[in-house]
Amino acid sequence: MATCRGIDVSAYQGTQDWAAHKSDGVVFAFAKATEGQHSRDTKFDTHISGIIKAGLVPGAYHFAWPNQDVDLEAANYIGTVKPHAGKG
Repeated sequence: MATCRGIDVSAYQGTQDWAAHKSDGVVFAFAKATEGQHSRDTKFDTHISGIIKAGLVPGAYHFAWPNQDVDLEAANYIGTVKPHAGKG
């Protein structure tokens, strides 16, 4: 069975050496982008830029709050990740 390795990071993990992760066999990484209606992860821009620069497959995620407005949460996420979105 084939497998691939990935990492999930947020502001709690701090600065990462993405080139070293790639050398260690990491293929993809997910970075926390947003939470709720208004919160943005303070390290998202740094993490996602490093992931992309290292040539890893990038991903972003949103931590949803079920008692908040879904449209505002979606707008928060889209506004945060859109500047980093590539083609496709």
